[in-house]
Amino acid sequence: MTGQPQLTEITYRVFYRPNDNPLETFYLPTLAASVHYDRSAGYFRSSALAAAAAGIVRLIHNSGTMRLLVGAELSEQDVEAIKEGYDLRQTISQAMLAQLPGADLTLDGALQQRLEALAWMVANGTLDIKVVLPLDLNGFPLP
Repeated sequence: MTGQPQLTEITYRVFYRPNDNPLETFYLPTLAASVHYDRSAGYFRSSALAAAAAGIVRLIHNSGTMRLLVGAELSEQDVEAIKEGYDLRQTISQAMLAQLPGADLTLDGALQQRLEALAWMVANGTLDIKVVLPLDLNGFPLP
């Protein structure tokens, strides 16, 4: 036994408010005791991804896997580019990457490590991210 509590040994609340510090009281202990993490989010936010990544090292230590199902917010220009034939994956990737801290910004050490852990998981096949888009009647993404 590693000294980490099992999932059944963790006391959970029915819901968590921001002042309950859900990162420390829910995510970190839960990921430390988990081998799978599945999450659905209405739309992509880099801050939520970085927060989830705080517990990734513990999940990796457990040889765990993560699956994320996220929505993306596309601008009118993104949708027009897709309609003009630009690659859907490339357009969505650019829109989502634009929400991550810019390359010209200095990332703090913790955020850099979290993003590196996510990149490592993608490279090793233990992180799967699927993007879901609402479509119009013609099958084009909505802005």
